[in-house]
Amino acid sequence: MITIAILIIGVLGLLVSIIAALVNFAIFLEAWLVASVFWISIPLGALALRMLHRLTGGAWGIFARPALDSAIFTLPLGLVVFIPLIGASLVFPWAGADATATDPTTAYAAYFSLPAFILRSLGYFLIWGILAALLSTGDPEKRSSVASAIGLILWLITTVLFVVDWILGLSPDWSVKSFPVTVVSGMVMTALTWLVLSTSSTGPTQSRDKALLCSDLARMLFAAICFWLYLMFIQYLVVWTGNLPDQITWYLERRNTVWQILAWLFFVVMTVVAIGGLSGSQTNFRRSTLIAIASVLLVAEMLAAVWLILPSTESQDVALVWAIPAALLGLGGIWTTVFRLLLRRRVLRQEALHYG
Repeated sequence: MITIAILIIGVLGLLVSIIAALVNFAIFLEAWLVASVFWISIPLGALALRMLHRLTGGAWGIFARPALDSAIFTLPLGLVVFIPLIGASLVFPWAGADATATDPTTAYAAYFSLPAFILRSLGYFLIWGILAALLSTGDPEKRSSVASAIGLILWLITTVLFVVDWILGLSPDWSVKSFPVTVVSGMVMTALTWLVLSTSSTGPTQSRDKALLCSDLARMLFAAICFWLYLMFIQYLVVWTGNLPDQITWYLERRNTVWQILAWLFFVVMTVVAIGGLSGSQTNFRRSTLIAIASVLLVAEMLAAVWLILPSTESQDVALVWAIPAALLGLGGIWTTVFRLLLRRRVLRQEALHYG
């Protein structure tokens, strides 16, 4: 019943998104870009966590493996949802009709061309798919430190380049070296948040194992939030105190009241969650409390995605107020349905192997 309800929400969201596309296609593409980047962050973050567990070990990864693998294998859906955005001159300024007017001496003029953009995007998904396939083969209890380390390096390089293409591509004249790493760390944070929510029904049955899993996930999520907040603050501090016009522009796009309120909202929520709800001084974490915290945090992460992407687009139309929730819920509903079906299949297979 829950899966059906989620699917209905997703279908309704997609229908509203189609209406948005008919009314204003540029508005639809901008909202779709926000939703696509947010939801692809979960399988990408899960892929990194899966390789990290193979590299370091830990009981949390064994208990969470069905959820991690299910999230990873939604990557093909990510490739599909990005198709409407490829070559969209209504979203990316470098792909517009006036792209030839761009100064040819800039690095971005050579880097951002439509054929190269498409080939790079396909290459990213190909590499992620190969890494996912390699993780699904072999004995899950055996770890190859070298292979996992190489895989993490490849993941980091391709994910950083993905951020450069799909997010920094909205502001091709703005370049801050720490920004892609900040976004990538946010993807891992979002994946951990999703992992907390998804393991609520598929985690271990023993009370002691439940407590250990909740404690491990809570501390990992705490560290991820703190690291992301630190990177965001340091990036702002360095750029603003440097007083360089070409770097401050990105923040000036976010100086109006709406964007400032949005920034304060998700920063305060994440800080309160990290310090109040996930502080390391706690020895036990109730699963229900952790789920509630993760639910609030997931909404804050959606707001952060909107703040990171939308002010760099050109339209800034009031219709985005309803187009963005529609895209997030529509794509999220479909993605969550696929994820739950994959997760149920893996859990049933795991139980068959255990009792068979």
